Amino acid sequence: MLITTLLSALSVTAAPVPRPWTCDLAPSVGQGSSDEGHISGMTAINFGCRYEILKIYGIGLSPLMGVAKDMWTVRDTGNGNNNMSTYQTQDFNYGARIESMPLFDTHLFYSLAAGQGQGSLDLTDSTAQSSLSRNYTGVKHTTLANTVGASYSISERIGLTLAWQRLNSHQSWSVAEGHALLQNVDTSNHLTLADGTTALLGTVERSRSTAKSDLFQFGISMSFGNP
Repeated sequence: MLITTLLSALSVTAAPVPRPWTCDLAPSVGQGSSDEGHISGMTAINFGCRYEILKIYGIGLSPLMGVAKDMWTVRDTGNGNNNMSTYQTQDFNYGARIESMPLFDTHLFYSLAAGQGQGSLDLTDSTAQSSLSRNYTGVKHTTLANTVGASYSISERIGLTLAWQRLNSHQSWSVAEGHALLQNVDTSNHLTLADGTTALLGTVERSRSTAKSDLFQFGISMSFGNP
C-alpha cells in the first residue's frame, strides 16, 4: 500500500502542467508622423499566438509570435509641394506579453514585440509644373511595438480585446531598383536621375525613412488547453 501511494504521488508530481495556447486576431487603425511628413492614415491586421510559460502571483508571462500586414500613407504639403508615400509591408513578429489576473472577467496586459519583413513603396512628388512617381519593391521593414490593453472573456475560450499600440518602424530601399515616371515637365524644369539626384526636387532621392504611429486595436482571441 505504501509503495502504491508513493508511486501515485510521483506520477502526479511528474505530470506536466498544461498551459493555455491563445491566438489573437486584431485589426487596427491610427495615425502618426514620419521624417517624410504626416501619416494621414494607417491600417494593420495582426495574427499571432502565445503560450503561457510562467505565472507568479496571478501574473502570466507568454512568449508570442505572429504575422502582420501594415499599410500607411505619408503626406507632405510643405513648400508648395504635394508629396505622398504609400507603403505596404508584411512582417514576422516575435516578443513577449505579461497579463494580470482576471478581475470581473477582464485581464490587463502589456506586450513588447519586434518585427521584420518586406514590402513595397509608391512615391509621388509633385510641384506646380511636374509630377515624379516612383515604385520600389523589396522595401526592408523593421518594427518595435509597445501594446497596452484589456481583454474581456465572453466565454471560457473566447475573449474580446481593446488596446492602444505605439509602433516605431524603419524602412529602407534601393533607389537603383526603382521605376520612375515623370509627367507634365515644364521646359524650364530639368530632371537628372544620375546618382539618385533630381532637379525636380533639388534633393537626393530618399532611400530610408522612420515612422512613429499610434494605433487603436479591437480584436478577438481564442484559447486552447487547460488554464
